Amino acid sequence: MFRFSAVILGIGLLASESRAQAPTTALRDTLNARSTAFLKSSGTPGLAVGVWKDGKVVYARGFGVLALGGGRPVTPQTVFHMASISKTFVAMGVLQLMEQGKVKLDDPVTKYVPYFQLKDPRYKIITVRQVLSHTAGMPDVTDYLWYKPEYDDKALERYIRGLKDSTLIAAPGEKWQYSNIGFELLADLIATVSGEPFEIYVQRHILTPAGMRHSTFLMTDVDSANLATGHLQGNKGQEQSAYYPYNRRHAGSSTLHSNVDDMLRWGAINIGRGTLDGKKILEPATYDLAWKPQIDLTALYLGFMKQMKMDLPIRKVEMGLGWLLMDYNGHRVVNHDGSDRGFRSTLFISPDRHTALVVFANSSDANVEAFSFPLLDVVLR
Repeated sequence: MFRFSAVILGIGLLASESRAQAPTTALRDTLNARSTAFLKSSGTPGLAVGVWKDGKVVYARGFGVLALGGGRPVTPQTVFHMASISKTFVAMGVLQLMEQGKVKLDDPVTKYVPYFQLKDPRYKIITVRQVLSHTAGMPDVTDYLWYKPEYDDKALERYIRGLKDSTLIAAPGEKWQYSNIGFELLADLIATVSGEPFEIYVQRHILTPAGMRHSTFLMTDVDSANLATGHLQGNKGQEQSAYYPYNRRHAGSSTLHSNVDDMLRWGAINIGRGTLDGKKILEPATYDLAWKPQIDLTALYLGFMKQMKMDLPIRKVEMGLGWLLMDYNGHRVVNHDGSDRGFRSTLFISPDRHTALVVFANSSDANVEAFSFPLLDVVLR
């Protein structure tokens, strides 16, 4: 989810260096020091940070532990729940189908998901573009049922069919309103148009071609021994979450699992406008559409930052198709954050500076935004 608010966090332990190519000593030392200080002054058990710059990994490191009481260190290969960064993969899937002539962005969603229905009859005019840009007037999820997960291939379709008693909260196209439900709908659109379960489509057409060998939308494919555990603030500090945030009905909005190594490849393939290591998953020209502003969010975003007492050099914030677009201190930056029970994550891409930054934490209380923006300043120097 785009979480424009967060809570400052708590303690942690330094973990291991990665296989990544060595950055300059100054950059490495600065990132190490800031990450270590963040953990020492916070309550999150584990943290992972990575930087891609000028065609290579220049930094990838883990700090702290996978789970309190477990002692196993976080590394760049540790798998985290990515939460709403998942939505950038949904957007990629829709745009791939658009390139193939199977989807038109200004068609009504019902053309592709005919059983989608809301109580409000205006649902019939919601377009694919509006859902991608959170301007469809769609409501948001009220209960993810993490405590009652569904694992079968039909979970997503059942969820979409079950929306018929829901209503819109705004007229389609009227305003920006973040909606996780909207991206569940787009995931189901990918499934209906492609004829493959959403998770299988993404694996075959995005993750595997991108070389993201340890990433998946299916939790059953994750090596549990290398999976970070989510944590929440309890009565005596951080404690393990009783429920893991996984449910196939919410695959489109939330269920990507990945690590620093793989997510840096995701940053790199987007910096390369759809191509990495000779593998193409999207046409370069399509990025002109994906990263074209759809609605201005500057006042809204800066209002949230003010509430968090964060004074940032952000000149403009707009919504693209599945991506947040920023003018950050004169740099064009593309972003998506993630926040689910027990986890926080962020991904920054500066296409013109050929730079990507990823930060993951295994605590809901980790103020990843407050930590990440100063790191972004460092890596963009």
